[in-house]
Amino acid sequence: MNGWLIGYVIEYWAKDDTEKTNIRYHRYILPGRSAVDEAKPYLDQLKGRKKRESDDQRVKRQTTASYTVTVSDLPSNIRVLAHVRVLNKNYAGPASNQVEFQTQQGVPGPVTSLNILSIGPNYMKLQWKPPVYSNAIIEGYNLYFAAVVVSSDGKYELGKKQPRIPQISVQQGSSSEVNASLSGLAYGTRYRICVHPRTVQDQEGADNFIERDTKSPKAPGRPDFRVTDITSISFNVTWKPSSSAPGAGFFVKYKREGTNYWDHTSVQTNLNWINITNLEPGSMYEVSVVAYNGELYQTVGLTQSVEILGTRIVPSEAADSVWFYALLSALILVVAGLIAIRVIRKRRLDRYGDPLDREPLSPFTADISKDTEDAFYRSRDVSRSDLTLTNRTPTNSSDTSDEGFSDHADGNHGNKNKDPNWREDIDIDSHHVQDVPKQIPSSYSTFV
Repeated sequence: MNGWLIGYVIEYWAKDDTEKTNIRYHRYILPGRSAVDEAKPYLDQLKGRKKRESDDQRVKRQTTASYTVTVSDLPSNIRVLAHVRVLNKNYAGPASNQVEFQTQQGVPGPVTSLNILSIGPNYMKLQWKPPVYSNAIIEGYNLYFAAVVVSSDGKYELGKKQPRIPQISVQQGSSSEVNASLSGLAYGTRYRICVHPRTVQDQEGADNFIERDTKSPKAPGRPDFRVTDITSISFNVTWKPSSSAPGAGFFVKYKREGTNYWDHTSVQTNLNWINITNLEPGSMYEVSVVAYNGELYQTVGLTQSVEILGTRIVPSEAADSVWFYALLSALILVVAGLIAIRVIRKRRLDRYGDPLDREPLSPFTADISKDTEDAFYRSRDVSRSDLTLTNRTPTNSSDTSDEGFSDHADGNHGNKNKDPNWREDIDIDSHHVQDVPKQIPSSYSTFV
């Protein structure tokens, strides 16, 4: 080397910085030496010497030592290139060979260029850029908001800090701008919004914040939209909010032509598009986008007609036929049941007659049909000949009908095996009572 060795300088920079615009330096001065003060004693010693050592011997003696240096201000999570230069009193020597290494992940720095794109009565739309020094693999951002309130003594204070749900996720390593919406805010209120980068280890970096006031409630402007990616069962709807009053959220309503019922999607607050699925192939649909500022403040966009690809299926023949045959079968069963009831009723009427057409039976005026009389005998399990009833015949010529009746009144029936309550004074053939007092009950009345 030319001159006296006083130390080394380590130069390092990010590998991606090909122009070396952000190169950093780390100096290492040998113990007991400095760039100016410590070099002079060594130079003074040379003046008294008569013999000078050769350059080879001096180089050999001065390069035998090795040094270990720790550099603590390296950037995190990047590929670093570094080399070393030798220092003398006035100059730095040529660079050594380069080395390359990867630093470990650290804490991310704050986001940059944080601003508000639009403000409504209950929402804010924000935009920012990733940190200049990410220092880690960023997988998303955490947003927090708090109302700024005025205390009793006139000072501004922050209310309860609340997280955005859900938090924001991005593609790892993305360096593009990030847009996000924050909804559910109170109108006419000042808010502080903080943004933190989030690493894959779920570690939050330094925050950046902004304060703004929400607006008073009003109806949003009419949104514009377009329909793309049309298939046989779906299409995509992408909308552009109004620049003057965009709205806190948006939803799509659609219906098949010829019907009266509108289907609605969920309200989208973070996206400006949505896919509509489960549509009928070959059908025409009417589509519209609605800007939403709450239930009381909605603005409907223009309606567009969209034709779905494919061949339309004529109202489901299979499904409709099932319902048709089910209803037809039920109707047939009902009709068959009514016919069966009618036939049974007619047979009973033909055999027994209509009970409503019969005259009421009386113990004194009974007109009993042949069938009724036969039914009477069958119900008692006896033959007709066993119960043949005739007028009582007097035992001598002097007997009269009054005497015969008196015998019955006395309880003497001429046959001890007969029922004393059985009346023999009824002529079955003539079907009417002969000389019987009305107060005496009749067996026919019992039968009736």
